[in-house]
Amino acid sequence: MKYAESIDTHIQTDQRFRIFGLSAISNARGYVAMSNGNFDAALEILSHGRALSERANATFTLAYSTAKIGIILFAQGHLPEALVQFRSAMSDSRMLLAESVSKTCLACGLIMSLYEVNDMDSALEQFHQSREMIEEAGLHDYLIICYRAIARIHDQNGRPEEALKILEAVERRAYARQWPRVVELINWERVRRELIAGCLDRAETIANRMSETNIHDNDDWIRFSEEAEDSIIGRIRLSIHAGRYAQAIDSIQRPLRSASVHRRVFRQIKLHLLAALAWHGRGDDKQAQRSLYHAIELAAPGCYLRSFLDEGPTLIQLVQRNLRLQSAVPTSALNQQSLSFLKKVIEIAAVKSPEASYVVSEPNARTEWPLLPKSVPQPLTKKETKILSMLIAYMSNEQIADSLFVSRDTVKYHVKNIYGKLGVKNRLEAIRAAIGLGLGTN
Repeated sequence: MKYAESIDTHIQTDQRFRIFGLSAISNARGYVAMSNGNFDAALEILSHGRALSERANATFTLAYSTAKIGIILFAQGHLPEALVQFRSAMSDSRMLLAESVSKTCLACGLIMSLYEVNDMDSALEQFHQSREMIEEAGLHDYLIICYRAIARIHDQNGRPEEALKILEAVERRAYARQWPRVVELINWERVRRELIAGCLDRAETIANRMSETNIHDNDDWIRFSEEAEDSIIGRIRLSIHAGRYAQAIDSIQRPLRSASVHRRVFRQIKLHLLAALAWHGRGDDKQAQRSLYHAIELAAPGCYLRSFLDEGPTLIQLVQRNLRLQSAVPTSALNQQSLSFLKKVIEIAAVKSPEASYVVSEPNARTEWPLLPKSVPQPLTKKETKILSMLIAYMSNEQIADSLFVSRDTVKYHVKNIYGKLGVKNRLEAIRAAIGLGLGTN
């Protein structure tokens, strides 16, 4: 990166390949500035990179810089503008011939943005059109923002099994490519799902597998896939659901200050919402409403709906109370915008109950799962029961092998026997069967 910083990207040249190289350097610099929270500088650098790409007719770097600009707009609270950016770029005729890697950046950014404004049908349609391309490109952060959104859509539509398949698809690739950060972020999404479903024990089991040393100490450096869902936010959310409200409130202060300094609006929204839940848990509804008001003030102009809806029924109750409070005061243009936003949140929440939206482990009347055995014809051995409990905790074969001090082949042998005894074909079916039979959960 030091070498890239030493190059003058404003040098005058007519050589197309040289211009392409300068645009790539600008994109790299823009990414670093963006991750450091220097959004104004990042926008200036990326805009310069985009102009260079236009001159070189380089769709690869053009799509990359355009996607990053859209992501910055998203992070800074300009969601409508981000949507325009992504849609315009995706419809650009030059992108029809663009490489899959470059188009992946745009497609994933668009899917993330569509999800946040609750346009789930359009997000799913874009995903089905782009899935092969996205998987082929295999870009860490883009995979995360896309597949996390799609998994949540499946949950909202009452298809928890499809949500799990989506998360498992990313996790398998992450293990195969040795992407530990991706695995951790997917596990934090599993924690969130379990918490919303009311399964605190299972959420803590998953969280306890992740080392606290993975929490980044530098609040200024944040990758875009972690703006509102990283280990810091994951542990804050877990503390709230576990009743550790004072700890949660204390943990929110530093990242919230940093997010405010760098105008990370999307991150501020999420942290204010979690603060509202924590204060409510402590019985301080006045402070809870104050935190919620800050979140609404930031979210309403850009219509950041899912940030509210994804935190569960308690937050929706706080939103309903806030709507009553705001309705009782004289209406201003700003107040009217907030009222309209709150009504939309409540209206969407009323369509699907949280109970229907966040079924994680157990089948219900809305979920058509394969018939499972009522008993195990062949009892599991002590070792198989232990391994089954690890499967339920979402541990990989490698993690199980390390924990039991055995080889991966030994684990595979036992897993195959477990599948046979349970009459299942894969890990997901084994987890369902085990939960239904009460096996490996103690």
